[in-house]
Amino acid sequence: MIIFTFLQLPNGLFSIFYHFRIAKTNHKKADDAALSFILGFEVFMTVFWLLVYLIIFTCFYFNPEILTSIFLYIMAGICFAEAIAIVFFYYRRGKTTTALFIPRKIAKNLIKKSEAVKSRSDAIILGFVSGIPELLFTLPLFITCSALLQTENALSRSLVIILAVVSAATPLFVVRFFYRTNHNLAEIERIRTKLKPHFRLILSLAYLAISILLINLALMKA
Repeated sequence: MIIFTFLQLPNGLFSIFYHFRIAKTNHKKADDAALSFILGFEVFMTVFWLLVYLIIFTCFYFNPEILTSIFLYIMAGICFAEAIAIVFFYYRRGKTTTALFIPRKIAKNLIKKSEAVKSRSDAIILGFVSGIPELLFTLPLFITCSALLQTENALSRSLVIILAVVSAATPLFVVRFFYRTNHNLAEIERIRTKLKPHFRLILSLAYLAISILLINLALMKA
């Protein structure tokens, strides 16, 4: 949940999107469009998590022993690699920029799409799409959590998924709050730039912690 909260691509795109909506309409219409964007992102989180969960559930159903120490070691290795990637590749070089790892062509395309939004459905689609590029970092979390949840009861499974979706959307509501209190894009970007080293450290440590915990679970199963 910490990782979902501190990943930056959706809320970075959301900040730009909200800025364009205010410039083209007014604060009320921009806020309505912002809620549609958030809805789209939450739909992405829910749909993709449930899709991964169903795949893992099917594998677990036919092979209850799938949660082996080898699987845990593999996921631990992937999470360790993510911890390293966060430090060196998640942000592009430059102390004064919040540019992320995605290719510049894709980044420019997303910005163009955020400027071209004309309806609520467009905003929902943009919100949905905003979560896709970060699957490079979130997919291991979906897989690991879905696998570990197979041993929990239905209430625990539902609670974890709901909390994860809510935590992922929290930064979007924070950005929305800033705009509603008369902050602008430049001010929000300055805040994001100032917090960038902290975000990088938190994300890297969180992935490292997951890797260590998975190794510990693997040793217990060995």
